[in-house]
Amino acid sequence: MSTNLLRIYALAVCFVSVIVFSVSTGIGLYDVVQINLPETTLIGWQYERYQSNDNFTRDWPRERAMPDDDALTRLRQESYRIAIAGEARDAKQSLIQQAIIMLIMVALFFIHWKLSGKTREAG
Repeated sequence: MSTNLLRIYALAVCFVSVIVFSVSTGIGLYDVVQINLPETTLIGWQYERYQSNDNFTRDWPRERAMPDDDALTRLRQESYRIAIAGEARDAKQSLIQQAIIMLIMVALFFIHWKLSGKTREAG
């Protein structure tokens, strides 16, 4: 009986490992897209904000003086560049996390798969 329980446990861990690995793979693939095309994955409202000076100044604080058009354009473009760089950086960070998770899941899978095989031989 205990070998059957051990085998069920080992196979359950394998099953969960495959599911977590699959989810991490999907997130990792999205991270790769986000690294290579950060302007595509930027949140919609944030992307729209940088498309024109009018959009950029929509939530401009009243107590802060509005710069002239050229300075405003430079400020908007620099803010957009920073947002894009942040989007790519966040994706790199997430990709590293997903790679770590996937390595752990591969290790868990193979350890428990081997354990499952040993219980099959013993049972």
